Amino acid sequence: MASGRFFSYAIPEGWRVGEDGQFALTLVSANNKALTRGRLYVALRPAANWHALVPITHVKLEGPLAQWSGYANWLPQVAAQISATNGAAFEMRGVMAQNLRNSTAYAEAARNYRDWSQKNRQAVTDDRNRSVDQRNQGVREVLGNVRPYANPFGDNRNVELPLT
Repeated sequence: MASGRFFSYAIPEGWRVGEDGQFALTLVSANNKALTRGRLYVALRPAANWHALVPITHVKLEGPLAQWSGYANWLPQVAAQISATNGAAFEMRGVMAQNLRNSTAYAEAARNYRDWSQKNRQAVTDDRNRSVDQRNQGVREVLGNVRPYANPFGDNRNVELPLT
């Protein structure tokens, strides 16, 4: 195991570090035929061109299968050992700051939704209670054979008078 400025990694015997930067760590084989990059890709280099990209979770091969067989059993595990050790790797500080802003905004939106939902629920409950009260008043008038009249004398409160 070894550590660079931004990443820790396992380096196979005879391999060298090709790039140790903020955005990528590249390990290159002694014969320059294979490399690992970050946690995402493993690649083979037949001749002068890069012919194969191999994400750890998916293999796409464009080259002789015989060449791949020497690396296939262990090279993806080497790539899987690469891990960021510095917050600046892959612009992680910026990503972390953005995640914090997103979390704060989400929390604010959730709080606003809960407030709105509580007010909406209370308004529905109040409307239902008014409706039930009006219905009960109507039933009372029918069963009691009374009707409300505004009292012209005094404080204008309704007075229930018999229908007779």
